[in-house]
Amino acid sequence: MAGLPDEITADILLRLPAKSLVRFRCVCKSWNSLLASTSFVEAYRDRWSKSGDRYLLKYDTNGSSRVGIYELGSHSLASLDPSFNANNGRYEIVSSSNGIVCLSTYDENDYTGSEIFLWNPSTNERRRLPRPHFLVSELIGFGFGFDPSSGGGHLGDFKVVNVRTESGFFMGRCSQVEVYSLRRNSWKPISEAFPCGIDPECLGNQVAFRNFVCWSYQYDASLVLFDLVEEVFHRMVLPLSMRAVTEHISLFDGCLSLIAWKPSCHSREVWIMKEFGTVEPWTKLYTIDLSSASSALSQYSPLGFADSRGIILFVRSSSSGGQQLVSYDVETARFEELGVEVDSVRSCRLVAYTQSLVSLMNTQTTNS
Repeated sequence: MAGLPDEITADILLRLPAKSLVRFRCVCKSWNSLLASTSFVEAYRDRWSKSGDRYLLKYDTNGSSRVGIYELGSHSLASLDPSFNANNGRYEIVSSSNGIVCLSTYDENDYTGSEIFLWNPSTNERRRLPRPHFLVSELIGFGFGFDPSSGGGHLGDFKVVNVRTESGFFMGRCSQVEVYSLRRNSWKPISEAFPCGIDPECLGNQVAFRNFVCWSYQYDASLVLFDLVEEVFHRMVLPLSMRAVTEHISLFDGCLSLIAWKPSCHSREVWIMKEFGTVEPWTKLYTIDLSSASSALSQYSPLGFADSRGIILFVRSSSSGGQQLVSYDVETARFEELGVEVDSVRSCRLVAYTQSLVSLMNTQTTNS
């Protein structure tokens, strides 16, 4: 593309997959400088985030962890290798935000040896984080998300929060909290305590939404939030209309999504929220009515949305003890098998991600 104006060259490169652009950094110094610049990385993130998320599914099969990409329209999983060695071949996906995935070798049977990694699936770059100052909690563990506040030429900061609670009655449970910053590449203890009155054993899964780490809380239909900018906890009580058994929290088309089970109605409801702070933030999007097969309803455990058209992935448990991945189309109300056996529902984690050029090794981005 020699001789083209710089802005046309940049526009062409913005349309290409991240893996191709990683190779193109070797073409010449000017391309390497452009592709590593803050302005280009940010423009690339914005462009690809508008094209729709892709979805990573981590699951265990035969005692080993796997990661697959859910291919839209194909109803199948394409294998993806995060390329790091985990203890016993198993690991967990903590969460995903702005194209970066946080993984942990956390093992509930040996949580003292947990290690944490950040991974960019688009470039396959990964980074092992320094060990936290204190052991990860066997109840809460890690949270991960993106702090969009910028400064000094940075695009923002990826952060991991480590919460440890002491045993005892949960109403008076003590806690320790520390936050890892990729920009600083270090952990920092903070004085903020985990909210009193929250029983960690009732916390559900988590998701990164805006600048918050959000956990579902199944004890009284609420959310526990950690603000990654202010580094403080909040609690959001759900409206009375949403009072049900909150099974899963995830992202759907850029919105925060809750999948709730109402046993009395033999149905599941899907609610979404676009922004915090609005007068009526929650909107009911779907009702999944399986009243004609109420006995089968409990056999399906939701993992979250797998595309913006209303495809939800479930784990289906059979009477014989096997567990399979299935997709559910909310428009046609039909299940479809994906041909993947999993060890357990707890071993599965579905997260959204987008193409990203963010470098995990070079945290000092330029101002170009």
